[in-house]
Amino acid sequence: MLVLDGNSSEIEGGTAAFKMLPWFRHALASFPDVAYVSRADDDAYLELPMLMGAIESLTETHRAEAFLLGSIHMRAFWSPAARAIKLYTRPPDAVGPFQFANGQFLAVSAPATRMLRACGAAHDYVAELLHLTRGPFITTADDGLLGYLLHMCLPVGSLRTLQLNSSSAHDIRCRKDNGFGRPPSSASLVIHKLRSAGSVCYARCTRAGAPKALRASCCLKFVCGSQGSNYRPTTRGRHSALSLSLRCSLLTTLALALALTLNTLLLET
Repeated sequence: MLVLDGNSSEIEGGTAAFKMLPWFRHALASFPDVAYVSRADDDAYLELPMLMGAIESLTETHRAEAFLLGSIHMRAFWSPAARAIKLYTRPPDAVGPFQFANGQFLAVSAPATRMLRACGAAHDYVAELLHLTRGPFITTADDGLLGYLLHMCLPVGSLRTLQLNSSSAHDIRCRKDNGFGRPPSSASLVIHKLRSAGSVCYARCTRAGAPKALRASCCLKFVCGSQGSNYRPTTRGRHSALSLSLRCSLLTTLALALALTLNTLLLET
C-alpha cells in the first residue's frame, strides 16, 4: 500500500482530490520514463490486458502530447450547496465549462502530468480547498478538479482528449439507462460501481458470455443483493424488504431452473 501526503477524509475537511497531485508527483519521480499516469476508483473493475491494448492504440500517435484519456465530458461545476438549491441561473461559484474524464478510470500523459507538477496555481488552489466552505470541489469531485486544473494550467488548445466510448467504460446496470449505465459485455474494459458481491458476480457472469437465462439470474442477484443503490420501487407503491427478498428469491430460482433446462436441452441435441 502506498501512503501519500494529503488528507482525503471529508470529516476532517479533506477530499479525495488531495491525493491526486501527490500521486502524480510520486509516479513521475518513481517512474520517470512512464508514458502516462492513471487512476481508477476502488469500485471499478478493470479488464487490464484489453484496457492497456486500447490505451496503446488510442495513444500511439499522441505520446509526446498533453492528453487526457477516459470517458470524456464537458460541463461546468458548482458547489453542492448551489446544486441543492437547484438554481436556474449560473451560480457565482461556478467554474467552466471545461472537459474532464469520469473518475472511474482516467489517464494523463506524462507531458501533461509534468505541466501540472510545475503549475504553482494548481498547488495553491488545492491548498486553498482546506479553508473553503463552499465551491465546486470541496467534496470528492476529484475527476472534475483534475479537469479544472488541466484547464487552468495548460495553454489553451494544447490538451488533447482521447475518448473511451460508453460501451467500454460504464456503470453497471441490468438494463441500459439514459446515463452511464449499461449491462457488462465482452466489450467492457472498465465496469464501475461494483459495490456488492452480487455486482461482481453479475459482471463476471455477463463478461463470460453466459446463456441469456443465466445472465438474467445473475442480474437478479445483483439487484437483490444491493437494494439500497440499485432497486428503485415504482411510483405505484413501495414494497417491504421482506417482500422484495421473497420475490427476488423466487425469480432467481425460476431463472436458474430455466437456465438448467435450456442447458439440458442443448446437451441432448
